[in-house]
Amino acid sequence: MSKSLNYVFIGQFKSASSDKVWGIIELVPPKYSYDSGKYISFWGRRGSKYQTKVIDGNIYEIANLYDAKLDKGYKKVNKNKLDEIYPNFEKDLETTAFWTVLTKAGDLGEKAFDYVKEKTDIMNG
Repeated sequence: MSKSLNYVFIGQFKSASSDKVWGIIELVPPKYSYDSGKYISFWGRRGSKYQTKVIDGNIYEIANLYDAKLDKGYKKVNKNKLDEIYPNFEKDLETTAFWTVLTKAGDLGEKAFDYVKEKTDIMNG
């Protein structure tokens, strides 16, 4: 069975001179709402390679991050809308996320590494 990425937030900022995406994916969920989980934040201009960063935080800290993006003018979009405006988004993001996890595997633990590796194995047949 294929696992899908657990998007916490996807936002797009579009103006006459910019078309950017920023979002967060949950890698390892917290046991309780006040516990820290593992997340990957991703950002970049649509159509270019995304940058990623591993974040430790509870759901309230993560919510503050995306509230700040909404305050800066990002509009929340769902996965279907993102697929429509950038069809290769998830494939590109999975590749970037996989390498982020590889470089941070010791910090993330095997559960997150196994999750992304399994997702990548499924993609590559």
